[in-house]
Amino acid sequence: MKGSCLASLALAFLLTDCGRPVEAPARQVVRLPAFCAQKNLGLTVVGDSLARGWGASAPQKDFAWLIYDGVRRTHPKATLRNLGMPGATTDEIAAKEVSQIHTGDCSLVVVISGANDVQKLYTPRHFERSYDTLLGGIRTRLPHAALVVVGLPDVSLSPRIPWILKPLESRLSRDGSASIAAAANHYGAAFVPLYDLSRKESHKSAALLSADGIHPNDAGYRIMAGAALVSVATVLRAQ
Repeated sequence: MKGSCLASLALAFLLTDCGRPVEAPARQVVRLPAFCAQKNLGLTVVGDSLARGWGASAPQKDFAWLIYDGVRRTHPKATLRNLGMPGATTDEIAAKEVSQIHTGDCSLVVVISGANDVQKLYTPRHFERSYDTLLGGIRTRLPHAALVVVGLPDVSLSPRIPWILKPLESRLSRDGSASIAAAANHYGAAFVPLYDLSRKESHKSAALLSADGIHPNDAGYRIMAGAALVSVATVLRAQ
């Protein structure tokens, strides 16, 4: 009973900072010019252990490689740089990875971050600040790059999350993802919604997670990459 009361108090306290972000006027999504299909497109994947591909059985089956494989179908000269840092929060990714992103006239950046922020119980307002710093830094470094930002799945679906924290982490995943979407909108990035998709697939989540109960397995990464590639296709399509 005491634990339940403490969890309720924590939820009430955190949700005072969980208002949905105010939606800014939509900015046109930045797309790469048509000539990039014949150039050395530089794909950089930025993020945490999901970007790095923890849980996959082989590098060719992780998130970054699946995105790369999809990109090469239309941009055969594309190259891949994976900067994913397991355990990193969005603030840490902004501080350590942005300066290493591939630069050039034909650059595509895919960002997947935030699950560790939820684990630390960061609020949507924190997500707003962190993602503004991260995406703002990317835009400053690469003003004309195509940018795809992957939203949060429902982190609470992991069996490793204590049951008492599941309602809170589910709410933080949902509202944090809305903050990420708002930041993506502000910086002309395509957004990949994962929260509803993860809820839809929740009945088979055990079959989509690796042995650690946290990271996706090969099947889980295929679903994530499939959703992301829909948005990737929009930014690679010339206006």
